Amino acid sequence: MITFYTDGGCSMSNQKDASKRTMIAVVSDSKGKILSDVSNHGGSNNIAELMAMEHALDIALKMKLKKLHIISDSRCAISQFKKDESKRNAKSIRKMNDYEWYQAIKGRIDRLKQYIDVTLEWQGRDSNLAGHYIENKYGL
Repeated sequence: MITFYTDGGCSMSNQKDASKRTMIAVVSDSKGKILSDVSNHGGSNNIAELMAMEHALDIALKMKLKKLHIISDSRCAISQFKKDESKRNAKSIRKMNDYEWYQAIKGRIDRLKQYIDVTLEWQGRDSNLAGHYIENKYGL
């Protein structure tokens, strides 16, 4: 089984105007090699974390992997990834005006999970190789 580290962040996340924000989603392998570094306008930290997990699944599918271990430093994203849309998560995301982002990303994740057996693990930011990259490159 291959392990990917995922992390996401959002610059200007304190801005109420989402168009002024930029989300960054990063996936690295277990040696720290960056496999994906994607940015999108809008969103939030939580959506960027979930987007990184989506990209990890997409990479695994392209690599024709049957099993994938994802390490993240976001308990919220792990919870959203694992569960069907919970009322608590959906409510908090609607509050952030990110519900459309969430629905789109979560839908793609659920489709990709049909092809890949995924295990998730939480580790703090200090251990997250993708997180180190985001800190160094983007200051997030």
